[in-house]
Amino acid sequence: MDVSTTHRLGSSREEAQDNQKFLTASHVECYFEKFLLDAGQNLENRTSASSEALKSFLESTKQDDRASFRRLLERSSLITDPESLYADFKRRYKPIEVNQMLFLIDEEFLANKERIYTSPDTPKASENLKIIMSTILWMDSLFPSNTGIGWKLSFMSFQSVSIRDLRWLGKSRQHGSSTGHEMSDQDKDIVNKLWRWLETHDQEPIQLAFAMASHGMVRDVLKENGQLCLIIDDLNGLVGIPLPLGIKA
Repeated sequence: MDVSTTHRLGSSREEAQDNQKFLTASHVECYFEKFLLDAGQNLENRTSASSEALKSFLESTKQDDRASFRRLLERSSLITDPESLYADFKRRYKPIEVNQMLFLIDEEFLANKERIYTSPDTPKASENLKIIMSTILWMDSLFPSNTGIGWKLSFMSFQSVSIRDLRWLGKSRQHGSSTGHEMSDQDKDIVNKLWRWLETHDQEPIQLAFAMASHGMVRDVLKENGQLCLIIDDLNGLVGIPLPLGIKA
């Protein structure tokens, strides 16, 4: 086999690999970590939730093959301006620990897009409900435990939310509202109140989770019904608890 043939075969294999979609969140994380190492950086605060979020982000933006992901990374501020912008991102999210994977999503959906959220092509309360539930699931997985309590207390500071509203939010999954079942005007009013609260919130974790969900990173809310029930039970338990100092309403 001559040199030119070997070169063509090698190029074909490389092109095939570039067009290959990432199968798992671990594959995305490994590729990302290698890219950072080549750029002289280390991946910080790795979590399975942030890896899953990055994979979902790439899929929702149709950048889930190696070539597209590499182009995204090459134009990202992580490479072009890694010091100031990433450092500012970490300051904005304190005391929550974040990493470069979440920075990429924040940069694309919040910094670059100036918080322009996309609602469904044919806005329906049921579609918005899926986005609201997905936002809650993303917040719980990305900002859990002692840091997660911050968004939960902030959520409860929304004066329009009542115990009845939260019970409805849990009940709606069982009654099919999230799958297109017709809602009453009262149901739609609850969805609209929650949507407005998420859309105008000023806390970065809530902004990010809502941007993710409203840009197509919608979770399988029926499959994750059990987790949603647990989160809503926690929120119900927090009703009436005063906000501690340092938590913004």
